[in-house]
Amino acid sequence: MPTTEPIKVFQMVLSMKAGGLERVVHGLASRLSDDGMEVHVGCLDEGGALLDDLAARGIPTRVFGKRPVPLDWGLVARLRRYLRREGITVLHSHNTGCMLYGVLASAANGGVRVVHTDHGRSDPDSLKVFLEERIACRGCRRVVAVSHPLARHLETKVRIPREKIEVIINGVDLERFRPPGGDRSFRQRFLQESVWGEEDVVLGLTARMDPVKNLPWLVRAFSRLAGSHPRARLLLLGDGPEREAVRRLVAELGLEARVRLVPWAEDTAAYYHCLDILVLCSLSEGTSMTILEAMASGLPVVASRIGGNPELVAEGETGRLFDLDSEDRFLEELAPLIAQPDLRQAMGRRGRERAEAHFSLDAMLSRYARLYRQAAAGEFSGVGA
Repeated sequence: MPTTEPIKVFQMVLSMKAGGLERVVHGLASRLSDDGMEVHVGCLDEGGALLDDLAARGIPTRVFGKRPVPLDWGLVARLRRYLRREGITVLHSHNTGCMLYGVLASAANGGVRVVHTDHGRSDPDSLKVFLEERIACRGCRRVVAVSHPLARHLETKVRIPREKIEVIINGVDLERFRPPGGDRSFRQRFLQESVWGEEDVVLGLTARMDPVKNLPWLVRAFSRLAGSHPRARLLLLGDGPEREAVRRLVAELGLEARVRLVPWAEDTAAYYHCLDILVLCSLSEGTSMTILEAMASGLPVVASRIGGNPELVAEGETGRLFDLDSEDRFLEELAPLIAQPDLRQAMGRRGRERAEAHFSLDAMLSRYARLYRQAAAGEFSGVGA
């Protein structure tokens, strides 16, 4: 009986440092490799802890070392050789900076189909990004948006043809991220190390500390909150270019006893058990993995009303949304959640139910696996097909 060769998918990212996009790629690579596809992961700039984890699982990985030039043709050549040598069928690029390299590298390898996922962007786009993606999208079979607002942006602002755009909302691992149940040991140790008490209410998030996460705004808002809510605490888990500036701001505001900055750790799921409320003040989001992980962990969410956040948070049921131009509104939304444990628990329970119903990792993986099979079979028609 003839055997079917597995579809070989090359996931292309800039790096695999901890972040929402990178966690999605990690899920695609690890789970689809277990399900019969052969998945490779390539980083154009640098690796990271998530890439190391995939390599330890036996998944093919490589860092290509892109040079800091407008267009690294040497990188294009290295990518072409890799695609040809490994017999890659589908190249899946992620976010700005990867699409063009994916299209150029596949151009001389006629059997390679390119799909691309946009995980979120700032508006307005820079002219460079706009031109790059307007040109590169012609070589893509599909451009995936992780939220419906982002899909509308790609169609109306970036002007990607509507027939090329598909929406696949991110999914969360519901087994890894779940409410703690009766096991409070990790939270108890964390509170003891922080010299915080069981009666304290811990706000916070896990995120890569980039400017888009708007962490200085959050810290300043928390400094106001701290005056009226003496039991409020803030936990920020993650690394990134903003970390040192945030640390200095915490010290400047005299909040060292009330705010903890914890480096990114592999046991991120355990740190959600240290939180009582997830707070997210991002300037831009596609579909926030932080929100999905918090909901799966049974936490209420207070988040900025931007990007795909309104698709995730059922306002008044699983959390609250606020406009970033109103710090007062942010504090007003937090106040009842801080004061009412029963409200927190009810919203967290409904958040878990919503994650189970609409945002499972299995559902996302199924959509992407179908997309890869369609691309490999040449089912897409139109420009670039």
